[in-house]
Amino acid sequence: MARLIDYGCARLERARDKYRDNLRACPSSGQGKTEFWLMSTASRAAKADIPLPQAEADMVAVLGLRGERKRAKVRRALDKAFQESANWRNGPRRLPCNPPPTPRPSFARYAQEGFGFDECTLWESSPWLMPGAEGAVRIDWPPGWEDAVAFVRAIFEPGDWVLCLHRENQRAELGRSMRRRDDWLVELERLGRAGAPLPVLIAPNPFSGVATLTGEKTLSLRAQGSVASFRHMVAERDTGSLAMQMAFWGGWGRKHGWGRVQSVVHSGHKSLHVLLRVNARDRADWDTRVAGGDAREFAAMGFDPHCTNPIMMTRLPGAVRCDRKVQGVLQKLLFLRGHP
Repeated sequence: MARLIDYGCARLERARDKYRDNLRACPSSGQGKTEFWLMSTASRAAKADIPLPQAEADMVAVLGLRGERKRAKVRRALDKAFQESANWRNGPRRLPCNPPPTPRPSFARYAQEGFGFDECTLWESSPWLMPGAEGAVRIDWPPGWEDAVAFVRAIFEPGDWVLCLHRENQRAELGRSMRRRDDWLVELERLGRAGAPLPVLIAPNPFSGVATLTGEKTLSLRAQGSVASFRHMVAERDTGSLAMQMAFWGGWGRKHGWGRVQSVVHSGHKSLHVLLRVNARDRADWDTRVAGGDAREFAAMGFDPHCTNPIMMTRLPGAVRCDRKVQGVLQKLLFLRGHP
């Protein structure tokens, strides 16, 4: 203990010697170093435990200052130095420990959680197999045009303008590719019973039927400004096997529930198209909840980043897909929920 006391006294004496050396090394007023000298001397006065009034008197006397404004510079330097010294002696402020970071969601983690989830489980859509699946439609008809009719009836409301396309670059035309929901129900049934090809693509959100400007500054019924209601977003991932995608949605549904899942459609190739309910109030609400939330999270897991677009097309179940990738494969409805 005696050694510690002696050491502390010696350290204080050395600090006072440095303070006195600073007082003797005071620069003349023409050298332009007064500001630096003020802070250096004030800091050494604080470390040497020189009383604040005494340090102020010493520094004013050495500088030969007259007038209250010049004395105020000395006081400000001393106040700052003594405050910093007190903060240092009291130790750094202890900040609350941050909680451990939440593991980022990943495709593999969800797929692991949903291992064993398959098309049969999805088709069953029973509450005891899929918690939160209440309201799901029991798909008890064979795959075919009835899928398309049931899908359009469940996704849209009477009076909605619905866009269905036979090909991606097809133009939206009122009365043809864009019709009222009930008109499309009649047309899909007519095409199905006649064995005619059904449209392969459908927009997940209804339109206003009024043309607006696209990004290319052309008028189109299919422009984003023509969306009448922001109800659904499309989640689609082309990479990974179909079994892995099934397992992913099994794990995702186990964690988040199936309350937001409106439909699941097999694209006829290697992906599942899932419609998630959003029911945004307007475009700003859509951008906040989808572009800044759901879509960003799904994009980080390898899903198509274009799902932020409210007019992103999805596959119409019941249609036979015929394009450069796939020929003659049915797009099948696997899960459907009725109107809330």
